[in-house]
Amino acid sequence: MVRDGPNSITFNSVSANQTIHAVRANTIKTPGYNAFSASRSMPNTISALDKGIHAFKRRVQGQVLSEPALKAVEDRMLKQVEDFVNYIDGPEDRTGSVPGHSDWVQRSVSDVCKYLTYNVLTDLCYGESLDLFRSPTMRWLPKAVIPYSRMIVMVSSLICTPANGKTNRLIQVVQDLAAPSLYLKRWDRLLFTPHLKEIYRLGEWVKKAHAARLSLGKDAKENDFFYSLSKAVDPKTGEELSEKEFWLELLMLLVAGSDTTSVALNAVIYHLAHDRDSLLTATKEVRSRFKTGDEIRTGPILSDCRFLLSCVEESMRLSPPVVHGPPRLVQAGGVVVDGEYFAEGTVVSTPTYTLHRSGKNFDAPDIFKPERWMTEGEELKRARQAYQPVSLARLLFTYDLRLPPNASCCNKAPRGERCQLEMKGWMTSHVFGPQVQFRRRSVHPNNEDMNAQSTQ
Repeated sequence: MVRDGPNSITFNSVSANQTIHAVRANTIKTPGYNAFSASRSMPNTISALDKGIHAFKRRVQGQVLSEPALKAVEDRMLKQVEDFVNYIDGPEDRTGSVPGHSDWVQRSVSDVCKYLTYNVLTDLCYGESLDLFRSPTMRWLPKAVIPYSRMIVMVSSLICTPANGKTNRLIQVVQDLAAPSLYLKRWDRLLFTPHLKEIYRLGEWVKKAHAARLSLGKDAKENDFFYSLSKAVDPKTGEELSEKEFWLELLMLLVAGSDTTSVALNAVIYHLAHDRDSLLTATKEVRSRFKTGDEIRTGPILSDCRFLLSCVEESMRLSPPVVHGPPRLVQAGGVVVDGEYFAEGTVVSTPTYTLHRSGKNFDAPDIFKPERWMTEGEELKRARQAYQPVSLARLLFTYDLRLPPNASCCNKAPRGERCQLEMKGWMTSHVFGPQVQFRRRSVHPNNEDMNAQSTQ
């Protein structure tokens, strides 16, 4: 365990994680979660501190993200995936061919993954894609989310969460008394003065996009999240979301959904590019299951690509879309975690990144080993059904890929250490790069690859 604040303790054990987040655990969300809502007076699903309110919002939102609901919007998503695949070796934003290999093109993986996920989520949430692959006009928007994400984390940890512990008296007074007022009066934004213009611009775009979709009417069946959420009713109480709640939930789906999904896709491409054997195995698996890229969509055939899905699992273990652990505030009566007693007011957490990198939980924890997930069991079977990496499968079906010579991401690694995906742990994870080279596969008439994952 590590003390990372005046009254905050982090743990690196599965048992601690189970204790802290058990259904009947004597813990609740910290007040810092208030910062995760765009409203200072109304929570979204993530920020709701009250367990009853949180349960209501989850029941409503769960209908939007259910398997039938996602199946209904699949064709819309596949149009964006097609744009993603075509963009890779398209004429847009090309920096030139690789010397000596005119059919290779180099792309920033973090950029193309963000373009895809923001195109998908803006289309599903507000009925119109940002079209980031074809037009650079709206590419400022994913960039504006970065300072917004940083602001949320800083406000959450520095302003919203009271000290309530044995610390410097001045710090405790400021945090316990002044900080809530600073937050409610929005003075915390002074911390981000250089980025306020970007953040306000983001807010204005969201308002206009929401209004434009609303002008079509909530009854306009567009097979998108907007329609599904507007019709969702709590099956337990019959209650619907208010207009403001509706607005906040869509914004949460856009920001949190886009970033976490782009990081997951980014990470698996990164790890495959650094592991030639795994890349070859995953590519052969996909190309042997499907005859054309258009065949690749959610369903049992994709779920049967066990090695591909194991690569997704392993990438999310090494590079999780959310690196920190959800903090919890100990209630009256205290709690015992890993044999140690912690009093009321203590903040406890188990960071996801450290849990996933612990040698107590995984053999060779820093090594990319998809084979560790190649086992049978109901839990993994359900996971394979839940993970439907259509975009990744279509990418590997269509392209060979490789790291460029003297890849900059590898040059940053200290001597003798493995290259690691560069990540920042803000509201969600944010990643940078890497640069990867792609080449459209060549196929003989008999459907045999001419250059399957060749580096030549």
